[in-house]
Amino acid sequence: MNFFLLELFSFLLIPWYLYCTAWIGRELFALSGMTFWEFVQKGEGRVPTATSSRHSRSRRNRAVLSVLMETSRDQEETLRLFKRYCYSTLPAFLAFLPSLIPGLWGNWWISLGWDVALFLAGLVIKAQGQGYREKHRLDPLQEEELEARQRRQNKTFLTKKSLVVYGLVGLFFLGMFVLIASGGGQAFKMQPVRWHTSVQAPMQKLYDVQTAMTDAGFETSTLFTAYDGYQSEELENKLAGFKGEDFFAYYQYTGGAVAEQVYNQICYSINPEMEPQQWDELSQSLPNDVEKFTLTRNHTTHYVLWWKNTVVYACAPEDSQEITSLLVDLHYMQE
Repeated sequence: MNFFLLELFSFLLIPWYLYCTAWIGRELFALSGMTFWEFVQKGEGRVPTATSSRHSRSRRNRAVLSVLMETSRDQEETLRLFKRYCYSTLPAFLAFLPSLIPGLWGNWWISLGWDVALFLAGLVIKAQGQGYREKHRLDPLQEEELEARQRRQNKTFLTKKSLVVYGLVGLFFLGMFVLIASGGGQAFKMQPVRWHTSVQAPMQKLYDVQTAMTDAGFETSTLFTAYDGYQSEELENKLAGFKGEDFFAYYQYTGGAVAEQVYNQICYSINPEMEPQQWDELSQSLPNDVEKFTLTRNHTTHYVLWWKNTVVYACAPEDSQEITSLLVDLHYMQE
């Protein structure tokens, strides 16, 4: 089997998936009443540059989502579609996985079967786009007006300068293809996993959380919390606690993706007018992949934390130390 053809097949899956998932982007812009170029202009200076850090990518995604949400006519659908787009583009890069694992290098039948499966998955995503538009029809006049604006703006923005940028991006992908096709993928070595045990993971058992809250002097209840309505069908456990003016709520969901969505929803609901840059400044990445958002308004400090399938929301007077002490006891934060 010609491995060059296999690597070419893998490489072409990147533009293939961009083509298959393009309908999700169009639907996101349509929900917000914007064209692609209007979104680019609106997000200029507000969406941070992407880096290799997972947390930075997460913050950039939240900034993009915030821009789309400002004019969305259905925020719940915008959230769902945005998450779907993020996950739908991942298989394109999984095409190179067999080439990067030394144990699979040379097994052309594995690589071929892997690529064919990913190609067919792209077809499924593309087909889903046709079914989506059938169920989510736009107003004909609105759809026609959006398409007309897009055509006009394409003529304006597709300048020589932009074509140079696209050319450079194309050269980057071409260089990546040449590297892999020439055997560069064999240079990647799998490193042993190193487990860091010096920092304790946050508590996840509801009994342990309730015990820590009770020991801290909070009066607990499972009957009511602040954001029960967010993804309630995916909510497995909840616990609220009161101590004077301090409030603490703990949510446990069926999976990490749902918990991340709720985390974003709560952050957005605290201050919908907040700019993405300010959102990024108020966010912090903590040990154990904990994401923390803190905002003080009207002498009240709001805390939102996300770790795996759990979300914490708390609020207290800005001079109170009760919440931070409890978060340390639950291992979401370190002393």
